[in-house]
Amino acid sequence: MTVASRTPDISVVIPSYRGIDRLPRLLDRLEEVAERRFRHDLFVEVLIVDDGSPREEQRALQEHLRGRGSGAVRFLSLCLPENRGQQYATIAGVNVAAGELVATIDDDGGHPPEQLCEMVERMIAEPQWDLIYGAASNTVAVTSGGGRARRKDRARRPLLRRLGTALNNLLFRLFAGKPIDVPVTSFRVIRRTLVNRALALPVSYAYLSAMLFACRPAVTVHRYPAPPGVGESRYSLLRLTAIFWNLLLFWGPLRPVGRLVRPQKRLVLPRGCD
Repeated sequence: MTVASRTPDISVVIPSYRGIDRLPRLLDRLEEVAERRFRHDLFVEVLIVDDGSPREEQRALQEHLRGRGSGAVRFLSLCLPENRGQQYATIAGVNVAAGELVATIDDDGGHPPEQLCEMVERMIAEPQWDLIYGAASNTVAVTSGGGRARRKDRARRPLLRRLGTALNNLLFRLFAGKPIDVPVTSFRVIRRTLVNRALALPVSYAYLSAMLFACRPAVTVHRYPAPPGVGESRYSLLRLTAIFWNLLLFWGPLRPVGRLVRPQKRLVLPRGCD
């Protein structure tokens, strides 16, 4: 069986907009780690979803991927015809991903591939989980003068990143039954059965984590040390406010009003452009 025709065990979905300068380093790391950890056991599909970048950048991405790949990894791209935002691009990628496990990560290198492997191995070893979120810990244990352990902030996260995380976790805790100790992030591994259930839901506002939690999955968290140099959140305060309002209106107690404003329907996801 050739690499091109082999069915992947794991699909890694990477939404990206104008990411041609960011992606090569991340893809090199993913390939290196997958070769080292999974070469003889698992086959990995890496799917970059280009969210409507200029056509010359989409062509540059496809050219960069041409000829890449090895015995353990296959690289593919899905180019969307217009910019629809990270959530839509992620859902579009998850929809076409072929693996029994589907992972989602950002294109900026903030999610370590080594930790992705840990999450995948945990999903295989612990079949009771439908969904694992990866969360970087920004605290380390230090010892006070009396020998007692205390927690010290390792690095102050940017204000917008902290605000976005806090709002997301509050909403999902209140409206979707999210466990209080599981943070919602864009770094996760999902079983294909849960993906299929979530994508079958009619929605007014497509937000992948909300769709997953609506299926009442068995969910846990994988915590790891925060990598150095994680950048600022790409969301502006206006964008965070819009997300908060849409989650409140379409997934919270205002859902009856939201459905009048925007009736629920099954998502129609694109095949991508040539």
